[in-house]
Amino acid sequence: MGVFYHPDDTGRSQPNLIMLDAYKEKLEFPDLKRAAYDKYMEYEPDQMIVEKKASGAPLIFELRAMGIPVTEFTPSRGQDKIARANAVTDLFASGSIWHHPPSGHTKLSRSALHSRQESMMTSLTPHLRHY
Repeated sequence: MGVFYHPDDTGRSQPNLIMLDAYKEKLEFPDLKRAAYDKYMEYEPDQMIVEKKASGAPLIFELRAMGIPVTEFTPSRGQDKIARANAVTDLFASGSIWHHPPSGHTKLSRSALHSRQESMMTSLTPHLRHY
């Protein structure tokens, strides 16, 4: 996730959020660690947010040991992906959430929750709670 400024309908510059990349693949731990490190080096973010489940816990430990700033995320009990998405739906309604696919910047909307972008949205919604 990154923050950038974009003019609103009145021309005033407003903060917007952009997801720079999404990565979904089943990897063995050494490959997962290498992929996370490579993404960190590619984008040089201020922090990485990693879900603290399964391989996430040791990944957080390893990345921190390498000096990479990591924030751990643990989903709330009793909240499924729809409940987590509903918690940040106003951000999508405002039009201030963007995705940077290889073809260029694209605004994400609430309708993406029910489209082919659903898995990306599932990954994105926990991170939005940090903003």
